[in-house]
Amino acid sequence: MKDNKFGALVKEIRMEWGWNLSEVAETTALSMTFWSDIERGKRLPSFNVVKDFCTYMELSREQSAKLMGTYLEVRCETCKHKRLVEGFLAEI
Repeated sequence: MKDNKFGALVKEIRMEWGWNLSEVAETTALSMTFWSDIERGKRLPSFNVVKDFCTYMELSREQSAKLMGTYLEVRCETCKHKRLVEGFLAEI
């Protein structure tokens, strides 16, 4: 990926909460390599992974909206992804 805004934001949130990669990996049942690749901008996760991250980290609606907005910006705002994000934000 040419832009690492999403990965940098994930790392920022993780560090604000004082979590290390192994804690995120254990909580989400995804590998440390997976999360490291996301933070370094080498991988973009699926919508469901982003949604689960918001839930596991107990992010506020505002934090979730910021993360989801950045995800959409990087993912290319397709109608499908936009509807998924809007539905998730309506639930929290």
